[in-house]
Amino acid sequence: MPPSPTLRSGRLTGAALAACLLVSPPALAAIWSIDETIVRGETELFWTSPSAVALGASGYSWSYEVAAVSATVLGAPLEVTELIGDSFPLTLSGQSGGLPFLLVDQQLAEPATGTAARVRIEVDAAGFGRAAITEAVFGSLDLGGGSVIDIDAIRIEATVTVEPAAAPPPGDYSGDGSVDVYDYVLWASAYGSSDPQTDGNADGSVNAADYTVWRDAAASAAFAAPEPSGALLLACGLAGLGRRGERRR
Repeated sequence: MPPSPTLRSGRLTGAALAACLLVSPPALAAIWSIDETIVRGETELFWTSPSAVALGASGYSWSYEVAAVSATVLGAPLEVTELIGDSFPLTLSGQSGGLPFLLVDQQLAEPATGTAARVRIEVDAAGFGRAAITEAVFGSLDLGGGSVIDIDAIRIEATVTVEPAAAPPPGDYSGDGSVDVYDYVLWASAYGSSDPQTDGNADGSVNAADYTVWRDAAASAAFAAPEPSGALLLACGLAGLGRRGERRR
């Protein structure tokens, strides 16, 4: 039989109730700036981020924004961001599982000038961001009357943000970010199985050692003292169940 949590008398204070939640610190996001120029005569350009996102996360949220695209004509920049917006998503966000993953791989085109390129943005298995501009074709501006001016270069400015999903704290078998009596209930119902959700020490079996993981985490959430108050643990659990009831309503 799985052990039951010990209950003792105790007085619940506001500070102690606030300590009921044991939440993992937020993972730091990787924010990369892309500012690259490809010139006439070149057909491809490659970029690698100067840093890597944290490895080992169960998932990642990501986004990118193309802030500006400009064409160089007669040595002067010409803003063309809105002109390519119909063919290429200037902003995009999403979520992915583990590394590596793809953000976008799409053709960028500006039919009026005949300028086009394929743009690919991804995060590799080592956590580095990578961008590739390939199949570049440089067009020209038709000024009328037979006057045509070539586009000499294309500059792309963008920002890529990648953030690892926060790992749940030890003993958080429900994955809701807090350690409470509800996690004990999940552990007790899985006792004797190989359920990975409640296998706190990842030894392949749900047993008393996983109860210890939950008990120690609950103690850390409730008190700094080695022995937590049973009444406080119960209050934490009831508070957590109350929050879930409110969400259901």
